Amino acid sequence: MTFEEYYKKYGLEEYPFSIYNSEQEKKEGLFIKPSNYSLLEDSFKNGLTAIIVGNRGSGKTKILEDLKKKADRKMIICVLDNYEKVASTDNITDFYTLFLEKIVKSLLPELFSNKKLIKKLSNDNKILLSYLITRFGNNLTEKQIASQIDDVQLSFFKQLLNQFSKPITAVLNYFATATTNLGNKFLTETFGRYLPPINEENIKSIFPNIKYESDTCFFDIDVSYDLFDRTLDLVKSMEYDSTLIFLDKLDEDKRFENDSDEIVNFISSILLDSKLLLNPKIQLVFSVWSIPFSGLSSKFRRQKNYVYTIDWNSHELETVLNRRLSVYSNQKINTYTDLFCENVTGENIQEIFKLCNANPRDLWHIFHNLFDTQYSINPNNKISNEAIIKGLEKFVVNFDFYEYYPRKKGARRNTNDIYSYIQHLLKLTEQDFTNSELKSSASTGGSTTNYITAMCTLGLTKKTSKKRNGSVIYEICDPKVIYAIKNHLAIENI
Repeated sequence: MTFEEYYKKYGLEEYPFSIYNSEQEKKEGLFIKPSNYSLLEDSFKNGLTAIIVGNRGSGKTKILEDLKKKADRKMIICVLDNYEKVASTDNITDFYTLFLEKIVKSLLPELFSNKKLIKKLSNDNKILLSYLITRFGNNLTEKQIASQIDDVQLSFFKQLLNQFSKPITAVLNYFATATTNLGNKFLTETFGRYLPPINEENIKSIFPNIKYESDTCFFDIDVSYDLFDRTLDLVKSMEYDSTLIFLDKLDEDKRFENDSDEIVNFISSILLDSKLLLNPKIQLVFSVWSIPFSGLSSKFRRQKNYVYTIDWNSHELETVLNRRLSVYSNQKINTYTDLFCENVTGENIQEIFKLCNANPRDLWHIFHNLFDTQYSINPNNKISNEAIIKGLEKFVVNFDFYEYYPRKKGARRNTNDIYSYIQHLLKLTEQDFTNSELKSSASTGGSTTNYITAMCTLGLTKKTSKKRNGSVIYEICDPKVIYAIKNHLAIENI
């Protein structure tokens, strides 16, 4: 039996657990609103800037896609997910430049499909628009730029006159030249002996061409907040409600190599620019990885900007999973429990949702491991208890922790990163511990406090309000590590 034949036995028409990011997802109807989503929707409808915070795989991009569909006001909409033109640090001007490029790119098709918008502009705004086209219309040829600037600055009558003046004046010059030549011939025949010879071969430019010129002599203006703000005013003057910019994948630039400190340096200028974030003429919607965003928490003004943290609970994840199975089976499967044997225990099912760590992407990875494991054991049966146990072990042991946790850029193997911290935690016998217990179990010596601080910063562990023998108790946050401790599994960076 092939794997395709195996999963189709369940009623699935396509395999639902091989795609792990929304960019590759082509199916419609998969999106389920997470908890408190109405708060984000209300904020968005009211035109407020919002920061969507979540772990990798929590659905940030999918939420941006849903909000984009809800942008029902008349707006200039831009979506950003490539920041290679933006410097790693001290980059606010680069962000303004990128915004301007995207606004101009989005604005031009709108303008030249509805030229009435241009007619209403003041002369100053027409000059500003001409400058923006020249400066930021970087995908246009010189001829296209000149044509579009003429469309902005010259009336229809002037452009029509420019177009037809040359053939009209050519005809007039021809007849004027012919008349002149006829007169010259008469003069030559009559008074030729007394006059110098006359050249009659060339048509004379008696009537000059009429040509209205657009103003294209611009000073090169430095990109600044003032220029950006004037551009937003320009958009508003064209009867648009505002400008809406979505910023996705701010943390995924290859230059940063998953280093959260590098990412913090990159996003700090844009997320701490209060005059930009509070500007009523623009609405910004960011999706930000939770770990680097936490590095800005002491400086970021939460009371001034709306922050939406994605937090899936088990019931919501079950709903998301059921919807996915329904879509991929053409409504043949409406509950995930249909995938399991009748004797599968509730405890094992609970372990599945516990291990996915409130993350839809991890849930898809887990179910792929369950399908793959059951296929290896016995493809004639549904997913069994044995397949769940072995599949979860496979998921934990082979999990790529670098995908979800930051790593120091250029760090050598065996340095203090997520895998080295996990090695220390795996020597514990419980999911909670004190400083002295970790020191004793993992032999971390005088570095124990530094290790704990680093693990808390990563979100791998957290400090509790409880104490044991007078010492603060810490808890392991990642359920995969807890599962590995309980089941004596090794987690290694292979």
